[in-house]
Amino acid sequence: MPIYGLSDKRRLSRLGKIRLGITVQEPGKKAYPRATDYFVCPPEVQKVFGERPTALRVMFPHDDPDVIFPQFLKAYTTSGLFCAGDGRVARRWTDQGELAERECPCEMLEDGRCKRVATLNVMLPDVPGIGVYQVTTSNKSSIVALNSSFETYGRMFGGLVGVPFTLRLEPEQTQRWDEKRKAMVKTTIHTLRLDSDLTLRQIMEWRAKAGKPVEALPPAPDTEVADTHDDAPPHDEAEFAPLPERADPEAVAPAPKTNATTEAGSSPVPPPITNDAPWDVSRCYAAAAKIGVRAELYDQYLKAVYGTPGSDLSEANTRTEAAALRAVAGDETKGLLLKADMIRRLNNALKRRKP
Repeated sequence: MPIYGLSDKRRLSRLGKIRLGITVQEPGKKAYPRATDYFVCPPEVQKVFGERPTALRVMFPHDDPDVIFPQFLKAYTTSGLFCAGDGRVARRWTDQGELAERECPCEMLEDGRCKRVATLNVMLPDVPGIGVYQVTTSNKSSIVALNSSFETYGRMFGGLVGVPFTLRLEPEQTQRWDEKRKAMVKTTIHTLRLDSDLTLRQIMEWRAKAGKPVEALPPAPDTEVADTHDDAPPHDEAEFAPLPERADPEAVAPAPKTNATTEAGSSPVPPPITNDAPWDVSRCYAAAAKIGVRAELYDQYLKAVYGTPGSDLSEANTRTEAAALRAVAGDETKGLLLKADMIRRLNNALKRRKP
């Protein structure tokens, strides 16, 4: 008979650790850690990627970022982990040897006894063995960069399992306070980045084989445009900016009215498309809907690119849009590429706006 709560648990073996620094021991001095500009890998990994690799080919064993990249505030003592929290609630060992909940964070974060710890679990498909290697980081730039990548690639691929990625360790300039100089000084840190070498077409083919529809990411809202200008805040202030949210349908101007019938409270029903029907703006909306661009998003696209809502679109711009949409009619791949191009043009137009 299985043991309830135990026999149903599964986990991959941990094959080893990939470190981001080394321990330096100088004569007469206490050993201290020093960050490296390369991954410090076990021997079996070095055989595949070299002695000092800055990039690793990786895959992930799970789609959930919380599983493959857990993040906590942790404090350690000589006997091991003493306290772990999520920034709201922590669990800490008491003098009686019990785990008790308490408020998080606390004074231990302020005095440096506690720090953020994020552990990335990766599979190395080119290295012998079935299991995960762990990469631990306390670098907030790495944590934000990886969380952002999981959000982006998870939507693009419809998941993360089995997708080939490249994990890189890239230099990044930042500023820190130098106590001796009593001034801010520039310094170089190395940040974890997740990349994909696949093209947009390959991503669409990947998802088609997996039976998952391609969904374009929403464009960045206007509040994100400031990051593209010279007056953008310093990196340490900007890196925790929230991810772009989906556009609020109620905050977007409605599509132009058509002669099509509608149900109470519903979106306008696009008119039927026939070969001899004129390509007016309403037909452009209908054609855009066929490639997955909703009326609200298409209207936002027209206003950003042409400077006018669809109801006021000029004849010349209508012909331009009609030609592009007519060229992809009936071709799913071309339609998806046009949809992605619309998203790109919309994002570029929004970036050109002044905050």
